[in-house]
Amino acid sequence: MNEILRILIGLFLIAHGLVHTGLAVAPRPDVPGAPIWTYLTTRSWLLDRLGVSPKNTRAVGTALFAAATLGFVLAGLAFLGAILPQSAWPFLTGVSALVSLVLLALFWHRSLVYGVGINVVLMAAAWVPGFLKN
Repeated sequence: MNEILRILIGLFLIAHGLVHTGLAVAPRPDVPGAPIWTYLTTRSWLLDRLGVSPKNTRAVGTALFAAATLGFVLAGLAFLGAILPQSAWPFLTGVSALVSLVLLALFWHRSLVYGVGINVVLMAAAWVPGFLKN
């Protein structure tokens, strides 16, 4: 893999993680003009049906956002060979994508469909032998 492509993929993993942070810290939905994703951590089709309080639902969502963010940032750094061994990136990427998919499933909104696609491709890149040579 050439150096430029390696850097771009590593930076993409980091950016994908930071997107999760942006969603987690977005204004609350009762703020006028707040973007659509602000509803993600306050309403869950499954947690609401299970009787989980809005406060605890938000805590679950925020924890999942934080785990996905940290995982993808560490995966990107590992892919770049910074801080962590490069061999750690497939595990970190796959687990982070799985956490992100759980997050998207719990707090589903149709605008998140691209996130599902990105996570599926990242899981394939991480776990399917030969999908992405590093």
